[in-house]
Amino acid sequence: MAGLKFCGEDWFKQHGHNDQEIKRITSGVQSVDKIIEKDHENNWVLAKITQTDGNHALGIRWFWNKSGFPNRSGWGVWLVINKSMAKVFCNNSHIKEFAES
Repeated sequence: MAGLKFCGEDWFKQHGHNDQEIKRITSGVQSVDKIIEKDHENNWVLAKITQTDGNHALGIRWFWNKSGFPNRSGWGVWLVINKSMAKVFCNNSHIKEFAES
């Protein structure tokens, strides 16, 4: 399996400021194309990814504990947010209200 193993909270503290290091977490995806947002206080990253089928999506990953979330047997993977789900996040007034509260 390609990518990085055990990229949790300690890994993020050491490497989280380097987008190129985060882009090396490629297990389960073809590539991590762009880091869109990082939250160092809450240890998460939102990225544009290319899935193994060539489709683009958003990926989110939390860096906590030893392996972070999501992970597969300790290997860092991305939670995939496809385009139809991303549209809901962008256009849903309830989500916007929650985010702004």
